Order: sequence, then structure tokens, then C-alpha cells
Amino acid sequence: MKLIQLLLTSTVLWVLISCKEDDTPVQDFVIGEWQPSIAFGDGDFFEFNDCEKQGRTIFQPNGAYSFSSYLEVLAGDNSVECSLNGSGTGTWLKKAENMYTIEAGSLIETIEIIPIHADTIRFRADQNNYADYSRL
Repeated sequence: MKLIQLLLTSTVLWVLISCKEDDTPVQDFVIGEWQPSIAFGDGDFFEFNDCEKQGRTIFQPNGAYSFSSYLEVLAGDNSVECSLNGSGTGTWLKKAENMYTIEAGSLIETIEIIPIHADTIRFRADQNNYADYSRL
């Protein structure tokens, strides 16, 4: 009888130990470094130029977020230069399927981010305005 009780107790303990919750954090598809590729807004479609493609959007697994954007500007000698247009850091949080809240300084925005391919995501403000980003 003691042997049966020992076997039952061992079995129960083994099941409890083996069913331990996995401590590995879930990887979200947005995590990574992204560069802009194309955009569609107000009926117009355009591809970002080489300068604009220097921009980066980075989602860290710990919820940190950073971005930079670049723009071609006319220099004093009438040449075109690529210049930093804006940058910042903040946090991101998944609110629901494909819905994310991004907080950067005083800006708090909820945006839809959709996986298009393994290496392409779409930031969509609404049905008529979006930008696609490629994974680096």
C-alpha cells in the first residue's frame, strides 16, 4: 500500500513540475528595427526616397520605443541635403490584436499595426492612410 501511495505521490509531483508555466516572453511581430518603404494617404501613393528610408522605428521587447525620420531639405547653395526631421523615445503596449498604444513624450497615440509579410508591417491610421515598413 505504501508503494502505491509513493507512486501516486511521485506521479502527481512529476505532473505538477512538468506543467510549470513557461517563463519565455511572447515575441510580438512588431519587435525589431523597421525602416519606411511606402505610404498611401489622401488618395496618393508614394515610395520613400533614400533619405527618408534612413528613418527608423524600433520596438524593443521590454516595451521601449524609438523613432527617427529624415527629410530632404534645400541647402544654402541650392543643393539637397538629407536632414534629421525628428526623433524620440517612449514606450509601446499591445492593447488588442493589431492595436498598439505608443507613448512618446506628451504624444499618446493608438495605432493599428498589421503584419503584411514576415518582414513588412503596416501602420494604419485609418482605412485611407497607411505606411508600410520593412524589417532591417
